[in-house]
Amino acid sequence: MPHTQQADSETASALEQLRSQLTQWRQTHRPPTPIPSEIWARAVEIAQKLGVSPTARALRVGHVQLKQRMESQSEPFQPGPAFLEWFAPMSASVAECSIVVESERGTKVQVELKNVSPQWVASMLRDLVA
Repeated sequence: MPHTQQADSETASALEQLRSQLTQWRQTHRPPTPIPSEIWARAVEIAQKLGVSPTARALRVGHVQLKQRMESQSEPFQPGPAFLEWFAPMSASVAECSIVVESERGTKVQVELKNVSPQWVASMLRDLVA
């Protein structure tokens, strides 16, 4: 598709609308409240046309964050193997247990459990990965 002045004008208008929306959102939300995903999605669309740096500067968002969001959208998510092996002790309960789950996208969750049955932990893990 050829690059036109109309496309540039529409992109600039979209950027200005998004900047206004983000400014209004910031007036009612203070850090560390995360920027809504809808705003990030529109920022990515604009950055794909204008570039990361000009878009990040205009919106006053992190260059690295915007670039990472662009990259994560351009690479389709492909889940890894869904396999979980659980070796339960022979006792009636697990005194202490630490479970760390990390997604392919880098999201990490750590759960600390005390005095739970091995069957409950196994059931919880099955539900977690299902």
